[in-house]
Parts: sequence; structure tokens; C-alpha cells
Amino acid sequence: MPPVDPRSYRPKYIQVADQIRDRITAGEYQPGDRLPSERDLSDDYDVNPATARRALRTLQAEGLLTIERGVRAQVREMGERTVMRIQAGDRVVIRPATADEQRRLGLAAGAPVAVVTAADGGEQVVPAYDIELVVESDETPGLP
Repeated sequence: MPPVDPRSYRPKYIQVADQIRDRITAGEYQPGDRLPSERDLSDDYDVNPATARRALRTLQAEGLLTIERGVRAQVREMGERTVMRIQAGDRVVIRPATADEQRRLGLAAGAPVAVVTAADGGEQVVPAYDIELVVESDETPGLP
């Protein structure tokens, strides 16, 4: 695991959360797996245990982990995702949630959102880990 970059503009706890999130989405940690202890994470990432704890709480707020007092954090079983159908001309951008979006959607600082802008200008913002995008097309597969 690469240590956090102390010169980065991103807070250390966000950097740790990003790396753990990447490991979850890559399948290195599967649903039901327990993560290393806060102490082990702090050693692995060369951060204070409070920083590791805050990173885990961030991932818990995003819905990726469950945390029980006295038990190591566990990767959460993912529930049903919201299916969003997008058309040609629609635009999807994944970015960190703004403070207002964090409050409105109940997300932690640094949590990603998907901003879907329809060709007609309508916009929808949803937590990025709760959606599945399906591209709809009028084209028949196999035809030029």
C-alpha cells in the first residue's frame, strides 16, 4: 500500500479512504471480509490511528462498510442499485459531493456522486455507489 502524500491538498483520511475504496471496488476485499484493525491500517498507511478511524467512518457513511464497536470493520453486502437509463447525448460525471449534496444525500465528506445531465439539460445527482448506468440505444447491434 502506498503511504499517503503529506503534500497533497486532499486530507490524509480521504487518501486512506480512497485507497481502501479502490481495493473494495477492485474485489481485493469482498463483501463480508473484515478489514485490518485501525492500528494495522494506521501502520500500513503511516497515519495516526484517528486518521484511519476517520477513513473507515467515511466509508461507512458511503455505505461500503459496517462497523460495530469492538469488531473490525466489515465490507458490506451491496443491496439493490438504482438503475439509471441514459441516452445518446447524456453526460455522466463522477465527482466528490458538495457540502449541500452531502447534507441532502446523507454522504460523508469526499463521498463521490454521479451527476447525470440529460441532453435536454435536466440534471440528477445520486450517490455514485448506489447506481447502475444502462446505456439505451436505438441502433440494432451488429449493424453499421
